Amino acid sequence: MNNNYEVDSCDKLSHQQDEFQPPTELELAIREIVKAEDRLEHVTETVTFVEAVGGKVRIPRTMASIATDQPGISLAGLGDHEFKTFIEGPLLALFETITKGERKPCRPIRTTSRLGQLLEPSYELSRLGQRIIACCQLYQSVWSIAYVNHVFHPTVTVMLRAMRTYADVIKRHGEPGVQVTQQRALVVALQRLLRFVRRVAKDWRFINALRAHERQEQDNFSSARDFLYHQAGAHSKLLILRIDLYFKPYYDVQRADKAVHDFLRWLRGKACKRTLLPGYLGFMIKRENGLIRGMHWHLMVVCNGNEQRSADFLTRQLGEHWMRRTGQGPGAFHNCYPDRKRYLFNGLGLVTLDDVEKLAGIRAAIWYMSKQDCVIKATSNKERNFWRSPIPRQARQKLGRPRASSDPLKLVQRMLGGKRSKYPPGFAPVHPVHRQPRLSGQVASVSEPACWTEGGGE
Repeated sequence: MNNNYEVDSCDKLSHQQDEFQPPTELELAIREIVKAEDRLEHVTETVTFVEAVGGKVRIPRTMASIATDQPGISLAGLGDHEFKTFIEGPLLALFETITKGERKPCRPIRTTSRLGQLLEPSYELSRLGQRIIACCQLYQSVWSIAYVNHVFHPTVTVMLRAMRTYADVIKRHGEPGVQVTQQRALVVALQRLLRFVRRVAKDWRFINALRAHERQEQDNFSSARDFLYHQAGAHSKLLILRIDLYFKPYYDVQRADKAVHDFLRWLRGKACKRTLLPGYLGFMIKRENGLIRGMHWHLMVVCNGNEQRSADFLTRQLGEHWMRRTGQGPGAFHNCYPDRKRYLFNGLGLVTLDDVEKLAGIRAAIWYMSKQDCVIKATSNKERNFWRSPIPRQARQKLGRPRASSDPLKLVQRMLGGKRSKYPPGFAPVHPVHRQPRLSGQVASVSEPACWTEGGGE
């Protein structure tokens, strides 16, 4: 679907220079695309399919079972989900609060009895100290053992180490909502946790690790974008297929890696192009060994949209072939195409080079695929968690009739350009501040926001 967004001349808006301008229609559409991708990511990472055996489904990591007449059921809210919610919510928010300033967790106060006698030293907890106590109350000590082989974001690694060292003491002596304490052990633990986090956050080893992590994410994003640029330059229509592949048992990493490499070898081979994907152009894939899903991959396949269009059928056939090759049962794959009915836009199916919404959806998809999430290290060697089809060094001469536009990739580069972000450059949500209007006489073909920046932001 192509929408032509029109905007009025900025001469009509010059008198509103000092007023906040509401988001344009295109900005609102892109925000809906990002929200849809976030919801899809949440479902993909938190819902797991469990097969039924003898009419019963056993809940993972427990002895409890659920009776069902279905091949299996989808479960959410498991222990891994609780841990994932903790590290992505309260834990990361606490790191930002701790490193943002030099506030202290408490201050000493003098307390006296009714007879005027000095009582034991007391301390008034600051808002920061109370947040630390609340976060420690959510932490479970068994997590330090259950996820010992996982590799997390550098910030999460630092905070988990602080929780492992000080959370038990803080939980034992601290109570949420209590503002005054006489527990000296609590005060010492709070102070040491703050010193540890702030010291590590300023250490060059942490800074370099954080930069390397972010640089790898940017490299992955740029690699995926360059691949799409190349395919868009050679073909006027692209067919985008997205499928999530799962493997059980989740701890058998080496066998799972072999299975997916065999599957990709078949995908690139002549048999697949002859029987299923004659318009195959390439793929990009992200490997995850997540907290809930275990070993799984997010696969995007790009085909020539002038030759094939049945995205739902083709994606389902890819998933069924994965099931046959690996011997996995029901729930071994997730076809992302039917989800398009629940979301406004998500960059699936047939994409033309002038489709703003689909291009924004593709950007949100490759932003997610380029994330460096937590993984389980299978070996001591450096592992690759994102890769794609190579780009030919010498592209063959284009055939067919000439493009209608002199620069057909202009909109593609506009929507996918800039630094790694969910939003195209200049379309990130802004706070209600004064926005500069366009210069007099300028009219855009699409309703771009007046605030133009390189990179977009998150």
